[in-house]
Amino acid sequence: MSAAPVDISQAAAKLETGSGGVIVAVLGYSSRGRSDLHPICAARLARGAEVVSDARAVVLSGWARQNGSPSEAELMWDAWPEAGVPVVSDPHARTTAESAVRVAALADALGVDEIRVVTSRWHMRRALFLFRGARFDMATDVTPAHADDRPTVRRLLRELGGWVVAPAQLRAKRRVATR
Repeated sequence: MSAAPVDISQAAAKLETGSGGVIVAVLGYSSRGRSDLHPICAARLARGAEVVSDARAVVLSGWARQNGSPSEAELMWDAWPEAGVPVVSDPHARTTAESAVRVAALADALGVDEIRVVTSRWHMRRALFLFRGARFDMATDVTPAHADDRPTVRRLLRELGGWVVAPAQLRAKRRVATR
C-alpha cells in the first residue's frame, strides 16, 4: 500500500465525520520472541478484510512487544490487503481495554453507529465486554467478526486471567479517556 495509515490520535481530525456507518477494529496478537506477523494475527487480519466492505474505516491495533521491533499494527498494515477503506493505526494499545477505549472515542468522534470487533473466537467474549463497556453512553452497536483459530490451553488460561482484570482495566482506561 502506498499511503501510510492515519494514527488513531489524529484520525478524528483527518477522517470524514458523518452519521452512521461502521468502524472495523482488528485486534493484534503477538508472542515474545517474534518480530513477524503471528499466524493468529494474520488470521484476524484476513477476517477483517472479509468484513470491511461497508466500513468507513478500519483500525489496526496492537503494540510492539520488543523494543525496536515493529508493532502488531505496523505488521498488519504491511500485510493489509484491502484498498479503498481508510486505515487507522493504533500501535500503542497494549491491551484490549486500551484498544476498546480508543476505538470507542474514534467512533463517537466520527459519528458511526457500529464497531465491528475482529479477533479470535476464544478472545471474543472478553473483547466484546470491553468494547461494549468502553462506549460509555453512546448509541453504538458492537458486533463480532471472529477468526476461526483454535485455542490452546495456554491461551484459554490467559483469557481466564484477562477476565479477572478486565473490569479494573476498563474502569482505569475510561477514567483516563474522560479527562
